[in-house]
Amino acid sequence: MIRWLPLIILIGLLVYLVVWARKWYMYGGANTPTFTLPKPFRKESLKESWIQIYETASKDEADQLKAHFEELEIQSIAYEQGKKGVDGKSNPGIGFAVPRSQMLRAQNLLFRFLDRKK
Repeated sequence: MIRWLPLIILIGLLVYLVVWARKWYMYGGANTPTFTLPKPFRKESLKESWIQIYETASKDEADQLKAHFEELEIQSIAYEQGKKGVDGKSNPGIGFAVPRSQMLRAQNLLFRFLDRKK
């Protein structure tokens, strides 16, 4: 019985080393980077898209609308559009856009602004 004891200890030690080496290799070892990988971007962290809610040919009207929206603390931009008609001539217009998350509120305020203007 005593003769088998060193052989059993040797086999146990060999099994332990094989299991430990497998875990070390699979779950990180010498080739494991020391830095953490960045988390993937979430949809919320991406920049918000903007949507056009109004178009006019008058620069003054666009400026008035932008001032009205700034008063109510709604982000907005007025931009010149370079549209071309069927005849190939450009028909300048002013587009008015807001962030998509503020679109419904901005449309309601736009309708009130246009009704009050009439």
